[in-house]
Amino acid sequence: MKSKNLIIIILFVLTGLLQKPFAQGKQFKVLLATTNRSWQYSSLQNEAGAYLDSNLYELRIYYCEPNRLNALIERFTNHSTKLFEKHGITNVGYWLPISNEKNALYYILSFPNIEEKEKAWKNFVADPEWKKVKSKSEESGKIVAKIESYFLNTTDYSPPMQTGDSNKSRVFELRTYFPNPGQLNNLNNRFKNYTLRGFEKHGPSCWRPSG
Repeated sequence: MKSKNLIIIILFVLTGLLQKPFAQGKQFKVLLATTNRSWQYSSLQNEAGAYLDSNLYELRIYYCEPNRLNALIERFTNHSTKLFEKHGITNVGYWLPISNEKNALYYILSFPNIEEKEKAWKNFVADPEWKKVKSKSEESGKIVAKIESYFLNTTDYSPPMQTGDSNKSRVFELRTYFPNPGQLNNLNNRFKNYTLRGFEKHGPSCWRPSG
């Protein structure tokens, strides 16, 4: 998807309560509940102690046909996640909106770079096992009505993602900030120098669109 002037943030919310909305520019936010997939991550530290993450991330949002979300979840649980791993695609996390009127599933994958992403995805969709699974799962009708995809790079101020206990109930808040024209650098600097200090106890992670 074409890069936009935005920052995407996934914020671990201990209390599950929303905070005061961002007053400058626009934002989109949704509360998410984890599925049974825990975080995985790969990060390095430089000499100054900052975390470096060169991976490419992809946020994918699937909007299901009516009454077909459970079929999608079953397909991911029993087949898709394993096939991703088979083709070198890292499952980062899977979420369902707490208020899910649009029958959506949010998930994030990671790759070493865009070239490896294109190669892995091509191999995945061409896999005979995937074709069989997809065909079988859609015998009762089409599952996915619409897909949104965003390629993301980790910001240089994002804390490392923490591997969590999949048996522990957690709530995440996805916030997408759309700064006013010419204000993206200012927003980045504010998060880097000030905002994250207030998030230190809650472990947020931040991404920006790739490209």
